[in-house]
Amino acid sequence: MSAFEMFKGNGDPPMQTQVILVSPDMATRWLEGNTCNRPVRQKKVNEYADQMSRGKWILSPQTISFDKHGVLLDGQHRLKAVVKSGTSIDFNVTLNALRDARPVLDGGLTRDLSDKMTLDLELGHVNKNHVAVLHRMLCGLTTATKTAADVFEEYEQMKKHWSAITFSIDTLGFAKGIIDANMRAAFARAWYSADHAKLIRAAGAIRSGMATNEDESPLVILVRWLTSLNGMRGARGGVFQAERYGKSCRALYAFLHNERISKLVMPSQELFALPD
Repeated sequence: MSAFEMFKGNGDPPMQTQVILVSPDMATRWLEGNTCNRPVRQKKVNEYADQMSRGKWILSPQTISFDKHGVLLDGQHRLKAVVKSGTSIDFNVTLNALRDARPVLDGGLTRDLSDKMTLDLELGHVNKNHVAVLHRMLCGLTTATKTAADVFEEYEQMKKHWSAITFSIDTLGFAKGIIDANMRAAFARAWYSADHAKLIRAAGAIRSGMATNEDESPLVILVRWLTSLNGMRGARGGVFQAERYGKSCRALYAFLHNERISKLVMPSQELFALPD
């Protein structure tokens, strides 16, 4: 039975919304009304289906919407995910929605990951800098620029590493072309094992670009190398990001262990382990 046959009213009934447990068979039938919609983004279907199959899907106020003729206005990706996952999911379903409202569906300001974390995690204001540091902390020396974790796993990682991330951002401050998410990630990972007072001193040497003590010389070498990259084409790619992170870790490790180095070499393994 189609959504139209199940829910249609006489004349022009008022719009109504109710929670309905949608099975894969029901979703398949409802998709028969998907006659005029945007192209399917399979990556999004796969993401939703993975969350559903792992029991991570949460009932949302956002509805599966049909007009009075049973035409699906909103929800094709969620319904396709139900079919792909083979699970039955509760949805808010809106019936008899005005078709004229279609141009404004999903027309509000899209929430990025930092917006969602600010609303959901009760950590305070989470911004793009926090998210960027988290991604580099977790990607480490790899050339990936973000993790393959879903939003729920990233929520948990942000809560777990929040103190380290905020310390690195607050301590390093800002210096254009020098201090970025890669360096902050190095400091955030070091936060778990290094003396915090020494990290604060290291941040000061990086901001000034000058060594007040001999042990700070590796940090000055780092600043000079980073300065040489400014304006270089391709310096934002994954390989460069990993190199900036790796050499930031190497300079910071040398400073913390009072090593004397003449140049920066990429480490072959992580120098600052994350807690289990």
